[in-house]
Amino acid sequence: MMQFVAHPPDAIYEKFMGDRAWRIFATGEIDADADKRLAALIASKNIPQYSKLYLHSPGGNLAGGMALGRVIRENRLHTFIGQFDPNQKFVGGKPGSCYSACAIAFLGGEFRYWTNGSVYGVHRFFWKGRSDNDADVAQIEQISWYPHPSTTVSGLLCSEISATEFWRELCLGAPPISDGLDVPIAV
Repeated sequence: MMQFVAHPPDAIYEKFMGDRAWRIFATGEIDADADKRLAALIASKNIPQYSKLYLHSPGGNLAGGMALGRVIRENRLHTFIGQFDPNQKFVGGKPGSCYSACAIAFLGGEFRYWTNGSVYGVHRFFWKGRSDNDADVAQIEQISWYPHPSTTVSGLLCSEISATEFWRELCLGAPPISDGLDVPIAV
């Protein structure tokens, strides 16, 4: 489950540089309710727009990553790939990683950055089994509960095809170069 910790701006930075941005650190696997927890944190602490969200996650729930990305965009947060560093009290963080569903959430940032040494991991969908509906069931099941079809990945990319056709094309295409996740791209 993704956890969020927020740090207010340093009083000196705020007074002399006008920097009101908070630093929010998000760590752990993205679950279906991560967006709700982030929205509640922002509301409860009155965190201003343009604050900085540092993501460090192995991924998780695809629909949860999309919903988290929407909350990030609605609040005009700047996203960073990184994690908390106790040695940097008021600015930045240390390198982190952002894979799979995290990579989707990261794109919600109004501006997107990475901490030097961080890793942004993207992979394509793949399904080894080639039955008539295995891939459809496995992938559609995760997002079929989502209330608005236009907010699923297939709705975001193309409204002309059904979600079933979309997932079949993604999951039953050519096998990946390696087993499991493709090699992440280091930025």
